[in-house]
Parts: sequence; structure tokens; C-alpha cells
Amino acid sequence: MKVASIAEAKAKLSDYVERCRRETVVFTKHGHPRAALVPLENDDDLERFLLSRNPRFLRLLARSERSGRVPLAEADRLIALGPAKGRRDLPTRGSRGKRSR
Repeated sequence: MKVASIAEAKAKLSDYVERCRRETVVFTKHGHPRAALVPLENDDDLERFLLSRNPRFLRLLARSERSGRVPLAEADRLIALGPAKGRRDLPTRGSRGKRSR
């Protein structure tokens, strides 16, 4: 893990962006950790990161988990698998309101 002051980070940000792909980079201010660089490979990584830091989304997940619908770990697994590989008993987009006759 690389630890750098914010002053040092300003001077070497481009280097640290590349370095964070190999190891965690933590920025400090007056010796106290204040931020970290997180490597993002694609848009999905960015979306997961932003949602994981969104208090409103986290409350929604917790409420859903408490309701007994789909456990958080199962929802995460299904999201990672994608719509084609998920559980067949869960409704997919566009399937609501359609009934088979």
C-alpha cells in the first residue's frame, strides 16, 4: 500500500492513478488518511462504487433485505451474473403485467 500526502499527490497524481491498479494508494493530510484511489476498469465498476457509497441506496437495500424478498447477497450475485444468467423465477424487464393464457 502506498501512502502519500495530499501535497505529494498533487505533484504526482498521474503516477498514482497508474499505481492504484497494482496497489492501494491512500492520501493523507497532516498524517491522517483522507482519501484513497480506487481502480475502475469499466462503467460497471464505477456504478458499483458510486452505489456502495450512496446512503439512500444502502438504506433501500437494507429495507429490501429486511422485507424478506431477496437477500442482499443473492441480489449482488444476480447483478454480477447479469439478466441472462440470473434466476428464472425473478421477473425481467418488460415482464410485469403480462400474463400467459
